[in-house]
Amino acid sequence: MGKVFPDQFFTTGEVIKVFPEIKMESFQDWLKRGFIKPCFREKKGQRSWSYFTESQLYQIALFHKFVNYGVKRAEAYHLAQRLHTRRVDNEASGSPLFQDTNGIPPYTIMAYKSGKLTHLFFSDGYDSIIKEGDFDDVMVIDMKVITEKIEAYEG
Repeated sequence: MGKVFPDQFFTTGEVIKVFPEIKMESFQDWLKRGFIKPCFREKKGQRSWSYFTESQLYQIALFHKFVNYGVKRAEAYHLAQRLHTRRVDNEASGSPLFQDTNGIPPYTIMAYKSGKLTHLFFSDGYDSIIKEGDFDDVMVIDMKVITEKIEAYEG
């Protein structure tokens, strides 16, 4: 039996296949606690299936990276949600958030000062930011790596 829904939806198991570095137990805990929210759920007998859009895969990947970096899950949820909302808004206007006009995937950059997030932004490079920044710590996420994982999945 094939998928009931169009190919643009990913099940929980498929999300883990796209991002094998995410442990199923952690992912299920994030779902249970509401840090990750599916696009919709479907009940099949005793089981419930969660479905996610491709756009949500970016949100999931960012949440995972933030948590691994040491950001508390509640803050990671809000950061990933904020970036997801900006990405959806930009896509709706015809301007993808994770790709500049030259087709170069930018970076998501988070800068911290005294343990508090001071900057969250996108850039096509981070050399000038590091030279000019007033921060104690910085996290740089290459969005190209996330995009490549999503595009490489053949479900």
